[in-house]
Amino acid sequence: MNKTLSKITYFLTPYAFALSIIYLLSFWSSFNINILEFLSLSDIIISSLYPLLYGAVFFTIGAVIGEIATGPLPAGGGADTEAAHYLRMYFKYVIIAMILGAFYLMLFTEFNNKFIIGGILLTWSIYFNVKQHGIIEDLIPNDRVRSVILFLLIFMPFFAFAKGKDDSKNILEGNVGYYVDVKVFDGKLNFNGQNKLKYVGKKGNYIFLLSDDNNKLYVSRFPEDFVLELERQTIKKDLEIEIKRKDASLINTRAVKGNNK
Repeated sequence: MNKTLSKITYFLTPYAFALSIIYLLSFWSSFNINILEFLSLSDIIISSLYPLLYGAVFFTIGAVIGEIATGPLPAGGGADTEAAHYLRMYFKYVIIAMILGAFYLMLFTEFNNKFIIGGILLTWSIYFNVKQHGIIEDLIPNDRVRSVILFLLIFMPFFAFAKGKDDSKNILEGNVGYYVDVKVFDGKLNFNGQNKLKYVGKKGNYIFLLSDDNNKLYVSRFPEDFVLELERQTIKKDLEIEIKRKDASLINTRAVKGNNK
């Protein structure tokens, strides 16, 4: 038992480190920043732990429920039917279609969560091929438990990449995030007359702020004993709602005038 735990720990440590690297590079590449220049080794896993942890929990629950709901077919329970025979015959074509579909979604489409969906398709295509080779069977003898863990081990790198892309996209598009009032800097930094900047993050001893038009990224050392006030980023949404209300009001006014003629 102790040897098994030791092997698992030996594997999970570099695995968690790799996930953190994938998330950080995916997120910060949207801002053309090599974030590894600003982080120590101890900061890498810590800085990515929160955004990846809840995703891991969510998909673990989903994988467990899926494994319980499906499970292996018993002898005579459908595995030897004609439909199952044809499925095995054309299975490789299904896998190829899943891989091509995943890359098409991620490279040539524009919609929310496209990287998550593409990652799930790639995960299934890899999972079906890897499971039959008995990977980690010596560490986890139970087939159902091993299936869940194997699926998550394959999926999490794709999720880390997708999460980084989605988080950075939300900041760039002004959907989710925070603003920083530049007044808190007491004129110590020059922001070219801008009153508020998008808060991108604080990594290591540095703070990263983005202009509202996404054209300028400001990187500064974070002073000690400095209180940073973050304002929830709702300005863009409120403005869009107000514009839509005005447009709707204008359309209604024109309609009333047209009916009165």
